[in-house]
Amino acid sequence: MNLSTVRFYCPSTCTRLRSVRCAPDVENVTTRLCATTVRILMRALAASVVMSTVGIALSAPASLAPDLATAQKKMAAMTVPFVPNAGQWDKQAAFAARTFAGTVFVTTEGKLVYSLPPAKPADGAARNTPASGAWSLTESFVSATGEKLTATPHGYRPAETKVSYFTGNDATKHQSGLNTYDRVNLGDVFAGINVQLRATHTKAGSNVEKIFTVAPHRDPGQIHVRIDGAKTLEIGSNGELIVHTDNGPVTYTAPIAFQEDANGLRQAVQVQYALAGRANDHQRADIDAGSRTTYAFTLGRYDESKPLIIDPMLQATYVGGSDFDLMNAVAVHPQTGDVYVTGSARSGSTNFPGLAGGADDTFNGGFTDVVVSRFSGDLKRLIQSTLIGGVGNESATAIAIHPGSGDIYVAGSTASKSGFPGLSGAAQQVHGGATLDPFVSHLAADLKTLYRSSYLGGSSDDSAYALAIHPATGLVYVAGTTLSSNFPGALEGAQSTYGGSSSPVDGDAFITSFSADLGTRQQSTYLGGADSDSARVLSIHPVTGEVYVAGWTLSAAFPFGSGIHAQAALNGSSDAFVVRLAPGLTTVRGGTYLGGAFDEAAAALAIDPTTGEVIVAGSSNSDASGQPLPGLVGAAQPTNGGGYDAFVSRLSRDLSSVLQSTYLGGSGRDDAYGVAINPASGEIYVTGRTASANFPSVAGGIQDVASGLDDAFVVRLSGDLRRRLQATYLGTAGTDAARAMAIHPISGHVIVVGLSDANGPIFVSSTATVLDGTATALTYGGEFDGVVARLSTDLTAMNTIPNSLTFIAQSNVPPNALRVSNEQLISGVGARPERVYVTGAAGSQLCLSSVPGCCAALPSVPTACASPVFVSGWTTSIFDTGNNEYVTLRHTSAVSGPAETNLLIGGIASPFRTSTGNARIACNLDINADNTLSATLEGLVLLRAMLGITGIAVVAGTGVSNATWDAYRVQLNSNCGANFF
Repeated sequence: MNLSTVRFYCPSTCTRLRSVRCAPDVENVTTRLCATTVRILMRALAASVVMSTVGIALSAPASLAPDLATAQKKMAAMTVPFVPNAGQWDKQAAFAARTFAGTVFVTTEGKLVYSLPPAKPADGAARNTPASGAWSLTESFVSATGEKLTATPHGYRPAETKVSYFTGNDATKHQSGLNTYDRVNLGDVFAGINVQLRATHTKAGSNVEKIFTVAPHRDPGQIHVRIDGAKTLEIGSNGELIVHTDNGPVTYTAPIAFQEDANGLRQAVQVQYALAGRANDHQRADIDAGSRTTYAFTLGRYDESKPLIIDPMLQATYVGGSDFDLMNAVAVHPQTGDVYVTGSARSGSTNFPGLAGGADDTFNGGFTDVVVSRFSGDLKRLIQSTLIGGVGNESATAIAIHPGSGDIYVAGSTASKSGFPGLSGAAQQVHGGATLDPFVSHLAADLKTLYRSSYLGGSSDDSAYALAIHPATGLVYVAGTTLSSNFPGALEGAQSTYGGSSSPVDGDAFITSFSADLGTRQQSTYLGGADSDSARVLSIHPVTGEVYVAGWTLSAAFPFGSGIHAQAALNGSSDAFVVRLAPGLTTVRGGTYLGGAFDEAAAALAIDPTTGEVIVAGSSNSDASGQPLPGLVGAAQPTNGGGYDAFVSRLSRDLSSVLQSTYLGGSGRDDAYGVAINPASGEIYVTGRTASANFPSVAGGIQDVASGLDDAFVVRLSGDLRRRLQATYLGTAGTDAARAMAIHPISGHVIVVGLSDANGPIFVSSTATVLDGTATALTYGGEFDGVVARLSTDLTAMNTIPNSLTFIAQSNVPPNALRVSNEQLISGVGARPERVYVTGAAGSQLCLSSVPGCCAALPSVPTACASPVFVSGWTTSIFDTGNNEYVTLRHTSAVSGPAETNLLIGGIASPFRTSTGNARIACNLDINADNTLSATLEGLVLLRAMLGITGIAVVAGTGVSNATWDAYRVQLNSNCGANFF
């Protein structure tokens, strides 16, 4: 729409309204089409629904050669969401999401075409047996009776990446600098139902989800999706939709649904796929050529007066009992996709969920035991929990999954000098410390067996904070802090002697490696200077196998080894540090301080799988008043927001240079505790806690307003740390903090764990169910509870387009009167125009204007609104609008009672309501529509009616006709509780 014009459209009959002519393009709309549109719209229910069939997982062929697979992994960061067709593909394609597992095309008609790769030969087949051919799977939208529905795809939410195509010798088909998009918007495919596509890319393949936004007064039963190219449709045991093809199965994960009240509290609603086919059990549909090949959705009971959201990209759950519980670490199983979390539990003595059948289901003593819990990848099911502990206190701070065996390892600290389980055959079977010793435990992936545990420590207090498993050797590495001058196994280490003072707080960092069975301690080393030093995070370089350790130090002579250091000197009273060691822990190969003039501490570490560069996150209170962090030029946030801010830094692989740093935070205290890299996009995610009510970039996030004293936060950054793409709070009315995070290797979703001390909206969007023979839902239950949340990769809220509009209800309006609403400004629409239309009461119409006041003034039109490009009229027909346009609604009021018109944009309905009575209760006592109540008119008529007088006698002598009384009587009986004759 040209923003310099005012546009009005006429009703479908294209009649003239007063002296205003219809728009030329509307005059060609046939009455039949308009009538059909209205019939479709009127069939829908009063509910707002966002539906999403999650990712169709296209798995890469296992037959790829190792060298090609390695190259693909390195190139994964180059993949983009949706690329528009600018001539590089067939003209029928509008967009494509290209992955190594196949390409997903979106056609100009809104169909989804999945180009599946050839299937590998069956096991045992001859080496020269050819693979089966490529396979095409097509999804298209159809009506409930099977009629084809078309849509016009548009790019929505532009991505950071740009791509170029230089294929072939025809230069006219070469394209450079094409924009890419996180989503494709198909518009209102069904009446009042907006459809968007979102693509994510991981090493496991591609996920493409369809997000349906169903407006109030619309019926989600309209949604039907036809699949061509399938042999069989099947609903799996976990509610997933399995599409069988000649090239193997393609899986759509199960949807979830919830409703949200005015306070943001979310309640789960039952939803599942529905199939059409020949099977009688409704779980399987065998497909006949040309027959019913569609799926739809069925919903449980819900409040139709409130929006209903069906979106699989957000899931959160509490995990804990009625006492003190918290989660400190998370890992995702690379084969099953299950999510493992660990921390500490006081509720193990009472009612911690899921312990039945675990390696240890009995609380062992002290204040807390270690707890480990296993969830399904969608966080809907708590599969198993187990305790680990002795007679004293325990807490786990790290968890890792062995890349070869898939077994689970946890590490932390214990005060138990007796009763600690699994020590038989361990590298260290005796607690060596004054109070605390580190421990490492090895469990089966099902958490039903504890294979072995080992203490680790000297004669003073020692604590473990980090754990990693070498991808090549399978050795188990543990890091932390020691106050022991006799820490075991350090004699041949890179630093063989204790560097700290005799002070009870001036410790050294340590790193130790164990055999995979924890039966042998391979090597230990101290790491530190003469002051306090602590290792907090640990990572293994995926290519070199070198061990990277980070933490904080107060030592002015930290042992970084020879070579170039990005920052050679301690800048503040404490700095973060990063050190690179040989896999055998016998040599320090490089390192650096990282900090400004005040205090820094590193709490999170990740290594970019493509570049090998090192990402460090933590906390800093250095700002421009002294020496700030290094590498802030060009940063997403170059200045400290106030006091302590979170920070993220990107360093070269050899730690000789700081490539980029950025602060993250508002005016309160902000601390980062976790960092992760999306292997497909290369984007960097950071999580932690914030006390800032003005944390930046939360607009449009899953939770864009702070909730309590402290909230968890999650931030999404470009890989170069120069752009902050999105942030969100996660919190309740109390204190919340995220302690760790991971990127799901299959779905690409963001997994965050932490703690909460109050029941609140974000952590009950859909709670998990315990699978220990009970059907208990996990809800808030204790002094502190652990929390686990699964977020969409873009961290955005549910799909709402545009921002909400409020049309003020009008009461006591005259019957059969033309009523115009207040004016509203449209915002929140994407880069392209969004489809908009109205439905509802007789004469429901809308007006759009780029000039304020023009629509609100109708039916008279101010002179300022008239121009050579002035076009006017009203309509229920469909057209497009964009941001910064003004809209009003109008209709003819009812003879009695209420009338309502709904404006629909992108599946969101905004109502304008009038009533001859009260617009809320719809009872009107004003008989002659003069907006006053008179004792000699309304009072007299009502008194006569209550005395049983009927007919013309009720209004005799009042000046009101008998016909007016008849209409008034009907209105009173319908809306005011009367029963007049």
